[in-house]
Amino acid sequence: MASLSPNVHSPGPVRPDVASDALACKERTWPTVTDVDPSTPSAGQVPGAALTADDLVRLTGGRLLARSERPIRGAAVDSRLVAPGQVFVALPGERTDGHAYLDDAIARGAAALIVTRPIPDPSTLGDVTVMRVADPLSALGAIAGGWRRRFEPLVVGVTGSIAKTSTKEAVAAVLSRRFRTLRNEGNQNNEVGLPLTVLRLGPEHEAGLWEASRDPRTWQWLSVVQPRRRESWKAFHDQALAAAADGTELPFATVSQETGKPIGSTRYLALRPEHRSIEIGWTWLHPSAWGTGANAEAKLLQLQHAFDVLGCRRVEFKTDALNERARAGLASVGGVFEGIHRKHMLVRDGENRDSAWYAIVDDDWPSARAHVERRLAAK
Repeated sequence: MASLSPNVHSPGPVRPDVASDALACKERTWPTVTDVDPSTPSAGQVPGAALTADDLVRLTGGRLLARSERPIRGAAVDSRLVAPGQVFVALPGERTDGHAYLDDAIARGAAALIVTRPIPDPSTLGDVTVMRVADPLSALGAIAGGWRRRFEPLVVGVTGSIAKTSTKEAVAAVLSRRFRTLRNEGNQNNEVGLPLTVLRLGPEHEAGLWEASRDPRTWQWLSVVQPRRRESWKAFHDQALAAAADGTELPFATVSQETGKPIGSTRYLALRPEHRSIEIGWTWLHPSAWGTGANAEAKLLQLQHAFDVLGCRRVEFKTDALNERARAGLASVGGVFEGIHRKHMLVRDGENRDSAWYAIVDDDWPSARAHVERRLAAK
């Protein structure tokens, strides 16, 4: 029904690419997150938005040697792995040099070449963009950065000294049961693998949260006024990403498994690794998902990750004391009511809010999980 994506960009199922010791509730450092739900273009196709020759020049500052009007989507540094429409980055190496395989890359359908060495007559290469740069690795990173900025995905950064790859794979495996997840393959946690992964992002993943947030009922009980314009929504979205970058929050997108589209969002916040405690909040869903079990399923994913992966002792929630729907939902996933903080917050345009607090602790978790799983199985 739903999946979570901090790519754990994600709401619906959760999808994070998460890190190992950097994420544990027992540690003091937490990952950054952004939501990602990308897919790889079909072979032989370059669907949707794409880069142009001018985009490559703008992003890298390189010198354009030959121009093609073919759209560019995706990248490769191994000529054997080039797919039609991709840019082939000719990396010089100690044993092999990408410049020796330019013809192979073109034969496999490359739409652009990034080179560092002179090309005697670029026009003989055919219908392909050719650009010369001083540092091809930096150029690859710049291109990936420019591509990512087009889509504003939720991204989870994984850091740590050991077990990054195994932790990323384990978390992605759990999350991918609920959403589509984009993660770097294998142990490509480096300055080559990460840009190549980012360049697999698709434009179909940018506008979903904006569309899902348009119903005013979604915002009735949130602490901010509904962003009516795209610019104000972007500011709200950017705040979540900034909090993720600061390591103070972890945003997720909730994605419908039936449609693959975002239906809401939620976050980890109030991160207190020294106490192995976390809050789940900023949760909203489009009204079409109310009563479908999507909220319970998303909460289950977050709770499983908090208790079973991060090792938390306590997960807490707060909501407006007048929000009966949210309070019933928290109780239904095993949240224990702990009381009301009177005059707790000033929200929206200065309105008073009394907050109702709920929590699940590790002692409660086995029975709470079994209850939610039974409830979802009955849907």
